[in-house]
Formats: sequence, structure tokens, C-alpha cells
Amino acid sequence: MKKGYIALLLLISTMLLVGCNAQSNTEDANKTEKTERYGDEIKEKTKTSDNTIKANIDTDLPSGMLFEISAKSEDGPALEKQTGEIGVLGGIKGTFEDVKPGNYTLTYTTLPLEEQSKKVQEKIKEADKTFDGQFIKNGVLNKVETVTLTGSDKEDKKESENVSFKDEAEQGSERYPATAGKILYNNDTTNITGQRYHFSGEIIQKLQVDGESAWLVKNDVGYVMPVFSEDFDAAVGDNVEIWGTLTGDGYQASDFKVDNIVGMTGSMRIVQLNINGKEIQ
Repeated sequence: MKKGYIALLLLISTMLLVGCNAQSNTEDANKTEKTERYGDEIKEKTKTSDNTIKANIDTDLPSGMLFEISAKSEDGPALEKQTGEIGVLGGIKGTFEDVKPGNYTLTYTTLPLEEQSKKVQEKIKEADKTFDGQFIKNGVLNKVETVTLTGSDKEDKKESENVSFKDEAEQGSERYPATAGKILYNNDTTNITGQRYHFSGEIIQKLQVDGESAWLVKNDVGYVMPVFSEDFDAAVGDNVEIWGTLTGDGYQASDFKVDNIVGMTGSMRIVQLNINGKEIQ
């Protein structure tokens, strides 16, 4: 009887040890599952026009991270540093204005992790990626880009240009109507970056898109367009009429959490604007 009892105890002990080892091995395996890295996916989308550099890269970094963009010309002078937070879609953007023609080096960096918010630190800690990709050095993003700004030989003829701009913008909206399913962003066959465009509707939301202030504007057929609003002051519910340019960027409309909106939408920048029938510029 005693022998059988001892044998049973040995069997139970063996089973417990095997179970513990299996659990330990599973935990060790889980610890080594992170095979992808933050900082491996960077896409340059910077644009230049006249005396402006619109610095822009898409990243795989989590939203909310604090960043800086510095710019230095080939012959030395540095431009005013741009700062902000990475947008919900991973974008890092900054605008340098009144820039002289020439070659410029743009350097995108994030602040060290210990200077990021607790929320951002938790995102990185709990993610399935490690923070050591090819564009991460010493715990910060370090991405360098070179751009060339060419001078404009056009004279300022603001009044006549404004009239023709509106006409061209309205022609652009006739060519690319903002209706359900219409492609108002670049794809493999179409490049509409800078297309002059007219769009009107109601502001249904104010938000940050890729680190920039924007309005979500819904037209009378239900098309929702993010419009980069810069310093223009308007409220949700205001009716706006916008003449501007399409950015060429496309966004997944569902990311904006607007009911009954699906698919991709384009975006635009304001050149001229009416708010509730009042001309702003």
C-alpha cells in the first residue's frame, strides 16, 4: 500500500514539474516573439513651392510622440525648428515659410523616450515591436532628408490671380466631383497633388491630422474631406466654402470615427475661404 502511495506522489510531482516547465517555456517564447521594429518604415512626402517647404514623412511610430524638425541650408543658416506630436496616422509634418532658394537638409527627431508621455511609453512597451529600427539611434528617431527649393519668377498679381484661382478651383471640382467613391488622392494612375479645388459644406469635427489642425467638412452629398485649417477660426456647425488645393494624400475615412462614412477620402489646403457667407481671405 505504501509503495503504491509513494509511486502516486512521484507521478503527481513529475506532472507538476512538466507543467511548470511547459509554462516557463511558453512565457520565454512570448518574450522573444517581437520580430518587428519601430523605425523601419519611413516614407518621404515633403513638398516645396515658391518660398515654402512643407516637411512631411510617414512613419510607423505611435501617435502622440513629441518630435522636432530642423532645417539647415547648404551654406549654413538654420531655419526655425518645428515641433509637434506625431499624428494618428503616423505623420510628422512641419512648415518652413519665407525660405530662400537653395538646398536644405531636414532632420526629423523624436524626443528621448523618458521625455515622452506615460501613455506613449506604455504604447511602446506593450507593442509587438521593439524600438530599435534602422532609423532609431540612441533611443530617438533620426531621419535625414535633403530637398531643393527653386525660386519663383512670378510677380505678385494677387487680385487677378485670386479671380482666376477661383475659376480654376471650381473647374477642378467639376472634373473631380466630391461624390461617394470618387478618388481625390494620388494612386498608381493619377497624381492630383496641387490640383486647384472648390469644396463646401458643414464643419462636423475639429481635429489633428498628422500633427496639423484640420476640419472635417461634409458636403451636401455626404462626402467628408479633411481640410487643413491652419489659423482660421471656425466652429463645428459652421458652413464653409473653400477654394484651395488638393494635397494628393489619401486617408481611411473610418479612422476619423464618423458614422456612416467608409472608404478613402482626399484632403485639401485652404487658399480662399468663406465662413457662413463671410469672406475671410
